[in-house]
Amino acid sequence: MLWGTIGPVANGLADRGLSPVTMATWRALVAGVGFSMIWLVQALRARLRGSGGTTGASASPLRRPMVWVRLVTLGLIGVSVFYTALPAAIERGGITLAWVLLYTAPVWVLIGSVMLGWMRPTPRSVTLVLVASGGVALTAAAGGEGVTVSAASVAWGLTAGLSYASYYLVGRTLVELLGPIRTYAIAMLIGGLVLVPFADLAWPSWDVAGLLALLSLASTLLAYLLLGAGLTRISSTRASVIATAEPVVATVMAVAVAGERPGAPAIVGGALVVGSALAAGLGSLDPSAPTPGPGAASAL
Repeated sequence: MLWGTIGPVANGLADRGLSPVTMATWRALVAGVGFSMIWLVQALRARLRGSGGTTGASASPLRRPMVWVRLVTLGLIGVSVFYTALPAAIERGGITLAWVLLYTAPVWVLIGSVMLGWMRPTPRSVTLVLVASGGVALTAAAGGEGVTVSAASVAWGLTAGLSYASYYLVGRTLVELLGPIRTYAIAMLIGGLVLVPFADLAWPSWDVAGLLALLSLASTLLAYLLLGAGLTRISSTRASVIATAEPVVATVMAVAVAGERPGAPAIVGGALVVGSALAAGLGSLDPSAPTPGPGAASAL
């Protein structure tokens, strides 16, 4: 539900003059500071309980250069690029188109997993890629009221989906080594700091600050925390099913708030993409790993 509110919030910020890069910078830095504060509180609690030695041992992966290579890569692709591409796609093409293209992330995971040698191509995986590609083409060709199909809107949307997939392709081992809090704190701060030179970080007005707080704290910090808590209580397969509510919520918000009216072919195309994402989540690459679906991908 919380991720589904990103579209109207991004539209509201764009109407107030904020660029996608500026939105991305505020979102990453504020959420990154939030995760850092949680990390600090956890470390202080561990020390007060007398488990400082355990804390030190758990921090040892940060001494490995390859861990930092992964963190920087996740920060650049999963934060800098993704957090910029999504509002840019919304601004150029509308919420509905942006979310359909975003939901190609599980398909990118399948393709990337084959390229990295994590799995072999199967008839099922090839079919999912073809169905999702057909859905994207149908949605892009159909358009609708309030939906602008252009080379830029499609490119930004596909970039959002591809960069979102990095949470699985790049970050799948980071949470196992560092835990989600440290992983998110470091990656978001890296991604946000990289964007600072390109953003207009003038002190925001109260209404802009409220929207930025909603984007950074509710749709990012709180959403990631709730997802992490949920994945400790339900299976990744069930999480992938629940995650398909995200584009549905986004579409409802687009219709109710932004006045978008996607055409029937676009709805069919979106259903094909979401169905492919659901099928990819139900047949996760590693049963013990969090699902690679767009909602659940953030847990990685």
